[in-house]
Amino acid sequence: VLLLVVLCLAVFPISTFAADAVQVQIPVSIQTSGETPSPEENYTVELQAVDDAPMPSENVLEISGSGKAFFSPIQYTTPGIYYYTITQQSGTHKRGHYDQTVYYVKVSVTNGENGNLETVIAAHTDADMTDAKCDITFTNYYKPIKKTSWKKQNMKKKKTKTVQRNR
Repeated sequence: VLLLVVLCLAVFPISTFAADAVQVQIPVSIQTSGETPSPEENYTVELQAVDDAPMPSENVLEISGSGKAFFSPIQYTTPGIYYYTITQQSGTHKRGHYDQTVYYVKVSVTNGENGNLETVIAAHTDADMTDAKCDITFTNYYKPIKKTSWKKQNMKKKKTKTVQRNR
C-alpha cells in the first residue's frame, strides 16, 4: 500500500491537486482628458493569451467614455503562472490621441493553505515585468476644438464678397 502511495505521488505531483477551480476577472479602466467628444466615444480593449494560457469567453471589452470594466471570468484549474497582453485599439475621432500602452499581465495561481487555488494578478508596462506593478488604465486625450475668432470670420466674409464683386 505504501509503495502504491509513493508511486501515485510520483506520477501525480501534489501541486496539481486542488479542491476547486478559481476564476479571475481582469479589470481595465479608461480615462479621457481634453475636450472630449459628445456623445462619448466607445473604446475597444483586447486581451491576448501568451503560451496557451486559459482565456475568458470574451476577450474583447467595449467601454463607453471614461470608466472601468472587467474581462469575462478566466477559469484556472491547476497551479501555474499564466501570461497575457492587453491593448487598446485606436479610435477614429479626428481630435483623439489614443493610448498605445501594452500591458503585460501575469496571473499566478497557487495552492492555498486551505487546499483551494489562490491567485495574484500583476500588470506591468514592460515585457520583462521588472518595472513597478500598475493598474491597467488607458488614457486618451482629445485636442481642443479650434475656435475661429470673430475678426477672422468677418475677414473671410469680406474676402469672399470682394472676390465676388471683382468677377
